Amino acid sequence: MQIVVNGETVPIQVMSVLDYLASLAIDPQRVAVELNLDILPKPAYGATLLKDGDRLEIVHFVGGGQNRLTANGSRQQVFHDA
Repeated sequence: MQIVVNGETVPIQVMSVLDYLASLAIDPQRVAVELNLDILPKPAYGATLLKDGDRLEIVHFVGGGQNRLTANGSRQQVFHDA
C-alpha cells in the first residue's frame, strides 16, 4: 500500500502511526501529526492504523522555526514570514 507523507508518496506495510514514526526513529512526543487534514491526538497514534491513500503531515517544532520531516525521516527547515 502507499501513503503520502509530507507530500511524498511512500510504500509501507499496514502499521499504526506510532509504528510508522518508530520506523523513522522519530520521537512521537516531539512531533505533531496530521492525518487526512485532521490533527491526530498523541494518545491515538498507537491505535490508528494507516490505510492505503492516507495523507500524513509530520511536523517537528524547534526554536526559530520548525522542521518539516520528509518521508525518509530527514528534516527540512521551514520558516514563516511574520
